[in-house]
Amino acid sequence: MGVGINCLQKEFSGELENIATSLSLATGNPIPPDVLAAAMVEALYNMNDRLFNEKTAIMCAYRRLCVTLGQEILIHRYNSVTPGKALDVDDDGALIVLLADGTKTTVNSGEVSVRGMYGYL
Repeated sequence: MGVGINCLQKEFSGELENIATSLSLATGNPIPPDVLAAAMVEALYNMNDRLFNEKTAIMCAYRRLCVTLGQEILIHRYNSVTPGKALDVDDDGALIVLLADGTKTTVNSGEVSVRGMYGYL
């Protein structure tokens, strides 16, 4: 697992010029990578603590905000694509999907595409 965050860049060129940014550009202030890393570790620690102590409330909020629920989806995994409808999220965060044959399955790995106005994204 990894995260890439542009911290100190003041400009981008070529094809990145109009699509990339950095924390420095977005805030107008230099954000040193070590300061960002420390803040991320603290945020992850707090999130982990909340997950153990406030899991029910977090999952309720997640379900309420999840734009995938109720949508026709494609599940990409195991070198295959399976259509279905996203029904819910279980208490462990897995997506509950209704498949075309009427069976339900949970998806906790792979990739899910949601049909948007431009097709599946």
